[in-house]
Amino acid sequence: MGKRDSLKRVLVYMKRNINLIYEMVKRNIKNTYRESVLGIIWTVLNPLLNMAVMAFVYTNVFGGSMIEMKYPVYILSGLIVYNTFFRGGTQLGLTSIESSRGMVLQTKIPITAYPRVSVYTAAVNFVFAFIAMLAVMLVVKQPFNWTLALTPILILGLLLLTMGVSYILAALYVSFKDIKNIYGVLTQLLMYLTPIFYTIDRLNNETISNLLSYNPMYYYVNYLRLLIQGHLPTIKDNFIVFGLGVFMYALGFLILNLRRDKIILKL
Repeated sequence: MGKRDSLKRVLVYMKRNINLIYEMVKRNIKNTYRESVLGIIWTVLNPLLNMAVMAFVYTNVFGGSMIEMKYPVYILSGLIVYNTFFRGGTQLGLTSIESSRGMVLQTKIPITAYPRVSVYTAAVNFVFAFIAMLAVMLVVKQPFNWTLALTPILILGLLLLTMGVSYILAALYVSFKDIKNIYGVLTQLLMYLTPIFYTIDRLNNETISNLLSYNPMYYYVNYLRLLIQGHLPTIKDNFIVFGLGVFMYALGFLILNLRRDKIILKL
């Protein structure tokens, strides 16, 4: 009976946490678009507008037959992985604990829940943006391949990576507010170092191409593009996407929990 009661308590606790995080994510999304007329539609419009501008500006420079997909889809696939999911999730996660100071101090919610809510919010935005990408694929007549059904594998790896980075940023931000500005510059730089609107092979510089291949976001963006093109990701692709995600999640979780008491004192 003792083991059964313990299991029951664990299940009740897990259910309560899941329900709580669900409500927090829902509130997060509502608050984000509360004063906007178009509301959550901006989740779709933002990557589409960025895609339209980039496609217009760069088509003659980078577009054409050097890629296996239509150029608007090429750009949009990079934008929704990097901007919508990773950048959006980590920027929300960075201030998640500080902005929830009252709840952190007055409730027993695990401190890791606040960055997680931010990342889950970004994941929801990614799903809407992904649907928009499918619509663009239909319009520009990009072939649909069965490999797109493997997208949840990418989402899981990206979720782990984004959550780990968010844990670290949230832990640092409470004590070091300048990290917000520094990270803003770094993410802008990382966007240009990620082949979102260009391809590495078109740079015609082996040294720079090799350097860019060490950018972790390249592999996450490339993973989605492989699925769009109908290619199965290699063992190496899966290892990098999941290995890096698990590593960053474990590192971020450890740092945030080690700094928990200091964070509470600083709030």
